[in-house]
Amino acid sequence: RVVPGSHRHGILSTEIAAQVRQVQPEVTCEAALGSALVTRPLLLHASSKGVGGSRRRVLHFVFGPASLSHGLQWKHAA
Repeated sequence: RVVPGSHRHGILSTEIAAQVRQVQPEVTCEAALGSALVTRPLLLHASSKGVGGSRRRVLHFVFGPASLSHGLQWKHAA
């Protein structure tokens, strides 16, 4: 479940996130077995409890520049 457009509000407190959910209802995104859902960072999202006996995996990938400015460094980089 996602709240469309919620990523445009930036980092939200719990209270503001609840207000955004009241204004913009969530949408259910269903995916077939083996599919991937790709979202924007900061998108308000939630997962329903899995059905059946199968296991699911959630992988988060962060994409960014190879080198960072201002003396910052990636903790893990490939």
